[in-house]
Amino acid sequence: MTPVQELPVIFKSQGHQIMGVHHTSGQQRSLLLCHGLTGDKVEDHRLFVHTARAFSEENYDVLRYDFYGSGDSEGDFRQTRLSHNIDNIRDAVSFLRNIKYKQIAVLGMSLGAAAAILCANELPIDALILWSPVTDTRKLLTERMHVDPETTIENRIISFDHWELEADFVPDVLKYDIKSAFSELNLSTFVAQGMQDAPMFVQGFHALRQIAKPPCDFMELPQAIHTFSIPRHRHQVIRQSLIWLDRQLTKG
Repeated sequence: MTPVQELPVIFKSQGHQIMGVHHTSGQQRSLLLCHGLTGDKVEDHRLFVHTARAFSEENYDVLRYDFYGSGDSEGDFRQTRLSHNIDNIRDAVSFLRNIKYKQIAVLGMSLGAAAAILCANELPIDALILWSPVTDTRKLLTERMHVDPETTIENRIISFDHWELEADFVPDVLKYDIKSAFSELNLSTFVAQGMQDAPMFVQGFHALRQIAKPPCDFMELPQAIHTFSIPRHRHQVIRQSLIWLDRQLTKG
């Protein structure tokens, strides 16, 4: 078996430099990892590192990368926009297609999952995995970020979890209807949710279940929180996602 290399990579998205790590042993199928709002290509408790290495051991090449304004990529976190994340996913998939992968799956976490939902139907991908997806942008603002979309934001800056965002994040995120986009998906999809997550995520999980078109599978982790930070939950969500994806994609 060819050893897996973990190589730093750079690709361009909308003219900006995007940094990533490519876990590769020359496989024919690839997985793209898209992080959450305040995450990066490592994610909480190195979730994406563990994920990439687990999938690499099972004959996948994996690309994990930082959205524009996050991690090592160009830009400042203040400039984060959901629309930028969507552009980055499109360009990351193009980057993988140019490497000539025969099959590509996308795994999105939280707001990264929302971005993946919003552009999945237009992408040349074969499967979609969603972990703890944001499903309602207004609830994201009001319940998680404590931002009233109808109120003028002082100094044009939002403070969230000790991060600062430009106020233009608000109208940008509100223009997207994630549940509507999910209801129109036409590819194999797997949704995993920790049931001890914040109510908006658990409620969103149940809402997606009601509107999903087949083929779509759902997994509840009764004791898990948003980022599956307890080791046994992390191992479980990675393993079950891997088993599911193996059923969707051919080995080559």
